[in-house]
Amino acid sequence: MSIENGTDLSPKQKELRTGIITYLKNEGFRPELDDDGDILFKYQGEKFYIVVDRQLENPMMVNLISSYTLPQEYSSLIVKVAANDINMYKGVKMVVTPESFQLRAEYFVQEPMAFVTAIEKTVMIVSAAERDLLACFEKAKEQVLK
Repeated sequence: MSIENGTDLSPKQKELRTGIITYLKNEGFRPELDDDGDILFKYQGEKFYIVVDRQLENPMMVNLISSYTLPQEYSSLIVKVAANDINMYKGVKMVVTPESFQLRAEYFVQEPMAFVTAIEKTVMIVSAAERDLLACFEKAKEQVLK
């Protein structure tokens, strides 16, 4: 899932990742590291990834990501048009690739606590954007078919 391979993190980035994992465990989540070294956890049955970007150290960049396969009933053009509506959410953007899309929130932080205090709120914002996806797809379909 990695944006950048999480296994090549600096000591400060590893400290950030460890702080995030500790926070998630303390909040009752069961975080795991995937093969890339990214944090994987579930919230209300949905998978989320937390990725520490290895290329940025001061400040560090953290991404909270939820990934999806492109819906078969909508063309990639419709999904791209829908992304414009989703991208109006503050703090959440939709990134579309040929076979999938992601809802993503990005943070620039100096210390782990700067991110962990925002995790729950960020997950809720991403989940709200996810709930609005179908309406955005339908609206985009109407626009494309005009």
